[in-house]
Amino acid sequence: MLVPYPLKLDAKGKLAPLDRAYVFSPFDGHVKSFTVAKNSEVAPGGPIAVLHRQEWYKDIKDLMTKRDNLTASIDLLSKNPEGLPPTERDQREQQRSSQIIERRGILERLQAYDSEYHCDLNHPGDFFVLAPDARPSAVGGPPRWRVVTQDFETKLGNTVRPTDPLLRVGNVTGGWEIVLKIPQKHSAQVFKAFKEAAETDEGGKFLWVDVLPISAPTPANRGMGKLYFKDVTATAEPNRDDQNESDPVLMAYVRINTPDIPKQYHIDEAVLVTDAEVHTKIIGGDHSSGYSLFYGVWEFLYEKVYFYLF
Repeated sequence: MLVPYPLKLDAKGKLAPLDRAYVFSPFDGHVKSFTVAKNSEVAPGGPIAVLHRQEWYKDIKDLMTKRDNLTASIDLLSKNPEGLPPTERDQREQQRSSQIIERRGILERLQAYDSEYHCDLNHPGDFFVLAPDARPSAVGGPPRWRVVTQDFETKLGNTVRPTDPLLRVGNVTGGWEIVLKIPQKHSAQVFKAFKEAAETDEGGKFLWVDVLPISAPTPANRGMGKLYFKDVTATAEPNRDDQNESDPVLMAYVRINTPDIPKQYHIDEAVLVTDAEVHTKIIGGDHSSGYSLFYGVWEFLYEKVYFYLF
């Protein structure tokens, strides 16, 4: 009872790059192909996929036909046969000027398909879906995105809408975070710890979190991260535990491997895989060692035994 010891609260989470984004098609379209592979890298604004839109195919083909016909007509009108009367020459020149203006409008419309909608005019109806333009942070390498979705190729041949994500990209050199699910039963202790034991840096109040990847649960791969108060939701969300029983959770985000965390607390990059599961312990304030070490037992006995008997 007299020996203080920090209370550590268990929670599970999954790894994700700190900089990440879903890629959506800006328009309805049929997925023809992907220009990236699993775990490949792409520059910001680079092509991700090729989609086909039938409405654009018809419009572009019509515009190209009109362009080609006008070009042929302009070339013909540019060749004034010998001996034409001045009046007829003037008429041909007026007709030629009118067609040049009309062709210019068609070329501008085709150019808009290229520049605004990223269409491939060599294949009418096809357009490119691009990676996010935002430059991800470049802590350990160039600012490039990496494809972190593993099953995106199943969308080949499907028709997608702007609300349907094609895949997800992340910057694996710019720091990582854990998408954490804190059991509701720990919520009071977590918020109490923020009041009594939190540290503060430029990001605000935070608690240290022990992290152990399930894929390599060895002392060498143990690390630490920061759980900021601003990154903890205040609403419990439905969830199922390992026994498929209802166990509401608070969603939170723990930052790891960022420059502000000492190197000795970083986790080996070889085990950092998107959506890989990790075990964590949120480090709260000091309590009596008996309570801290047997916290789960005390909570279980009170909730399941004492509360019902008394």
